[in-house]
Amino acid sequence: MKSKYIYTSLIILMLISCSKSSTQDILDSPDENLIGWSVPVKDIVGSFNPFPLAENPTMSPVRNVTGLSDESTVVLISFNEKVNIYPLTFVHPFETVNDTLNNNFFTVSYCPITQSTMTINRDNLAQNLTLRASGILYKENLVMHDNNSNSYWSQMLLTKVKGTSQTDLLSIIPMIETSWKTAKAYFPNALVFTSSSIISSKNSNVSKSTENINNDEKVFGFIDNMNTKNKSVYIFRYSQFNDGIKLISAGTTNKIVVGSSELKFITSFINENNNSFVPVQNEFPIVMMDNLGNKWNVFGKAESGPDKGKILKPAIGFVASWWAWKSFYTSFNF
Repeated sequence: MKSKYIYTSLIILMLISCSKSSTQDILDSPDENLIGWSVPVKDIVGSFNPFPLAENPTMSPVRNVTGLSDESTVVLISFNEKVNIYPLTFVHPFETVNDTLNNNFFTVSYCPITQSTMTINRDNLAQNLTLRASGILYKENLVMHDNNSNSYWSQMLLTKVKGTSQTDLLSIIPMIETSWKTAKAYFPNALVFTSSSIISSKNSNVSKSTENINNDEKVFGFIDNMNTKNKSVYIFRYSQFNDGIKLISAGTTNKIVVGSSELKFITSFINENNNSFVPVQNEFPIVMMDNLGNKWNVFGKAESGPDKGKILKPAIGFVASWWAWKSFYTSFNF
């Protein structure tokens, strides 16, 4: 009888233990209790279990890269005529890649669950962040950790969610998400982040997954009035950009959205001077021309014309699954 009582007690204890959620694991962790979260804890899952640190990778020429299909999704970043390419297949095991290009410091961040990719400016705050996937998710989206400041950042909110000065916002730098076919055809001299770019990583658990991106529809959105309570998201589907390069004006502060379903990219800029733009066909990476005669490339740089060398300010926009957009934001325009 006594052994039966002990056995029953053990079963009860096991059930209580197993009923604890991942959120409770975070709350019970001494390290995670130091500073409170600025977002609802009920929407947080996982535990602090950082991914491998990807920093200052060794890049490869386009001609040496293998393991990608023409339809593989890649991110393009450009500064002063130099272009880097980051295939999401190779970013996936890290989810964040900290890199520099012509003295510009940035982090390529990719959340495979929400299918959201953006490039974060690491120089926009007082400290130079080195961001790393924390193993924690907020609303199923990547939460990044900066070890130097012990701060946590929500990728899709672009906001610090744990740590001092929780009003801090991240800024993004221009990038293009497109296909490997487009990237290698138009940027053959670019350098590429590959599976061998990071030689070793210490004190981290390596994710070996290279599964394909799931089938939820990916849409482009830019966030209007980001710093106000009236923020809303303008959503664009790739099907809106059939038949060559197309331009769409939207937003309360003169945003230009340019894209091509054939070339598999959508991006957006702020039209600060209220110029008139028209699409340019068959000259990619040139994508549009303004009323002053300037021709602008897909990164927002004037390649010719009176404003040659100038760069358009990017709108706060990126690609993510539609369900992820709805999870983070409530006001949408289509």
